[in-house]
Amino acid sequence: MNKIKKKRYFRRNYAIFINSFKKIDKNIVYSVLFDLIFILLLMIGGFMLYVLASKISLPNPPLLDPKLTSIAELQKTISELRGIFISVAVYLIIFLLYATLIWSLSRSLIWGRISNNRFSLKLYEKFSLLNMVWLFLWLILFAFILTAVKISSLKVIIPLFFFLVIYFTMILYASFFGKLKIFSSIKEAFATGIKKIYLIILPFLISLFMTLIIIAILYIIISLMPIYFKIIFPLALIAFLFYLGWLRVYSYGYIIEFCKKD
Repeated sequence: MNKIKKKRYFRRNYAIFINSFKKIDKNIVYSVLFDLIFILLLMIGGFMLYVLASKISLPNPPLLDPKLTSIAELQKTISELRGIFISVAVYLIIFLLYATLIWSLSRSLIWGRISNNRFSLKLYEKFSLLNMVWLFLWLILFAFILTAVKISSLKVIIPLFFFLVIYFTMILYASFFGKLKIFSSIKEAFATGIKKIYLIILPFLISLFMTLIIIAILYIIISLMPIYFKIIFPLALIAFLFYLGWLRVYSYGYIIEFCKKD
């Protein structure tokens, strides 16, 4: 970038940032409401998962002395353990599917309002499929990292991995609600995120830095008054959700602006 382009770039960033505050309206309130409903539904699903998991009883392990343990007892124990493993895997898959569906529902309502896309069953179905494909891709990459990377390097790799997930997901959602196409949105998310990183990275890092500051401030406030935790924590959560509502508006604004074809 030359000096003129740099000045223009920073002016555009500043204009988008200021303009995001002008867009604070009832959609932010709806955003908080949908986030709270998502959290409540996720907690209900988590509680149901806990109830189901608590009903699983582990078999009494037979003594490992071959003189005291028959082959039939060992086979019975192995069979019971296999059944428990399958049950746990099924419960986790169902919970993950449930979490993805309610996440898609809440995000489609939130991002639909930000992007002026009216909610519909067709939109929800497409967005749910998008999230499932997206989750599957990142789970494969995460599994590969866990198996291929040295344990000593995971302290650096895992935070970087989640950084990339947030970065590309943010671009993906903005792209999808602009096109409403699944696979082209995924393709564009990676292409735009890589090709135009020099434009997006600054506002993204500003957003990330602001989020960390907000979390730190809320954490300090909660920790200073532990006696009133039951009162302060819900208020802090709602305040953070209001901040996230504004952050989505700001993020959508600069992604759409800087991802325009030159």
